Amino acid sequence: MSLGHIVERSFHFLGCFVLYLSATLLIGGLVGAFLFLTIGALTHPEAPVLDRLSRGFYDGVLYAGVWAIGLSIVLCVMRGHREHLAAKAQATEEAS
Repeated sequence: MSLGHIVERSFHFLGCFVLYLSATLLIGGLVGAFLFLTIGALTHPEAPVLDRLSRGFYDGVLYAGVWAIGLSIVLCVMRGHREHLAAKAQATEEAS
């Protein structure tokens, strides 16, 4: 395996890691904003909507951040395993 291939694969998985991390944080923020908006309307109707949305997004990102790094690592390893199996099957097919 050449150095160029190793560098290329490293950046590939670093990009996948950042993508999974960002997606997890965004989903957590959106869920938090939605929950604060709906539940806050029932419990604190006097609070401004924008305040509830911003606090919910912030809390959602914080709670999702607890899981985001571990989840991103696991998803990257799963993706790498799938890509390895696909490359191995393709190499076996070409050798036949």
